Amino acid sequence: MLWHNIVSSFFFCGYFWFAPGTVASLATLLFSSLQFLEGFDFPYLLPSVLFLFSISFGAVAVKKSLKETSEQDPGWIVIDEVAGQSVAFLIVPQAIMFYLAAFVGFRIFDILKPFPIKKLEKLNGCIGVLADDIAAGIFAGVIIRVIMIFL
Repeated sequence: MLWHNIVSSFFFCGYFWFAPGTVASLATLLFSSLQFLEGFDFPYLLPSVLFLFSISFGAVAVKKSLKETSEQDPGWIVIDEVAGQSVAFLIVPQAIMFYLAAFVGFRIFDILKPFPIKKLEKLNGCIGVLADDIAAGIFAGVIIRVIMIFL
């Protein structure tokens, strides 16, 4: 297997037989939640690393992977879910309950794709693959922040 397919599938999460996007989002949640272990004093570090990895190496990997397929956004490419889930974690407060809410919110927006997220999905190439998920993550994070204002 080529490196770009490994990255695009987020280290094989994309090949999971059921809901590979949710599996990649869950892996992102688990990795990002390591920062809540006692003694880890670097808030936002792990979701930042995942976000930067997914938009830098991920974008290059997706571009290479798309050249090998006729599909515009194959289901096994899930590095975009990592990008979107990570950006949601960067917006919400650093607490496990907010991460869980961001996980659920991101999955809802990623699956339902309300306007303008659906429009972004139609962009060509790796930009279209990544942009809709990043927008879904922004929506999820911002909505959680807005809800916090009223609670």
